[in-house]
Amino acid sequence: VELYQLFSMSNKPKPWIAVLLALVAPPLGLLYVGRLRLATFYLALGTCVAIIAKLFQFNIEMTVITQLLYITLASSHSYTIATRFSEDSIRPKYSRWYGLLLFVLSTLTFFAFIRGFGVDLFHHPSASMSPSISPRSTLLVQKWGYGNYRAYGVQIARTNVSATLQRGEILAFELPDKREITYLKRLIGLPGDRIEYRNKRLSINGQAIISRRIDVTNQTRLDEPDARYEMYEEQMGDVSYHVLHYPDVDNEIINGGRNFNFSDRCQFDTSGFTCIVPPGHYFMMGDNRDDSLDSRYWGFLPADHIIGKIIAVIN
Repeated sequence: VELYQLFSMSNKPKPWIAVLLALVAPPLGLLYVGRLRLATFYLALGTCVAIIAKLFQFNIEMTVITQLLYITLASSHSYTIATRFSEDSIRPKYSRWYGLLLFVLSTLTFFAFIRGFGVDLFHHPSASMSPSISPRSTLLVQKWGYGNYRAYGVQIARTNVSATLQRGEILAFELPDKREITYLKRLIGLPGDRIEYRNKRLSINGQAIISRRIDVTNQTRLDEPDARYEMYEEQMGDVSYHVLHYPDVDNEIINGGRNFNFSDRCQFDTSGFTCIVPPGHYFMMGDNRDDSLDSRYWGFLPADHIIGKIIAVIN
């Protein structure tokens, strides 16, 4: 009964409850004192703070300071409104316990829907997609149309891929033998394609991919300052992108038999390999060709492992 009275519609809001709720989740404090617009504002502000922290990769200290400022501001605001609340005023229904609960559930559902079915942010920690994507870049991934819908580590739904996949686009996907790991690679081969990679030159269905050498001023290898690299521009349909080759790395990195599903559809020799992509699968490669763990090693990518398409590199 006491709890009901604390959250009832006619009660003057208790300042300590307003502060407590704001500490747990800042918008709740403002919602409890009957300020729906302010609660929405703090929800948007908190979202922006979280996105900025992720985009600019705040360290732990900066993240803690930012969150403390945000929570302190919301708590102070909630406390001030609660202390000035008129005894004659009636709090709206959404400030009662079930309104607060509904707000929490609705917010979680909204963000889960956006991240699960719409767009999501990913970090790319490695140099395997250099120079197209730098290490530690933040990427925006389009998820609708790719059938693999999950958010916050929870699988929401799986459907068939309805989006049209095109060679040359960069995809986020679950690693075939370790689905909990997310990889980013460029789509090279569609089902039925014959992929040939010899002497560091790529061909698809017997047609060589257009490639031209790019002059760069600093040709220092990304992970070994004393080594050198060569940059090339490849043209795959309407998609143009740059790839890296290391002259000091020979084809041994991709030679030999591989133990993966449908490995019998590939032939490796001293100059490279030839693979025919099986139905329902794709062939993926990194742009950092001599330093990328891709389909040359773990095999063909099943369609149901695709998470989405990279639509923007934010930083």
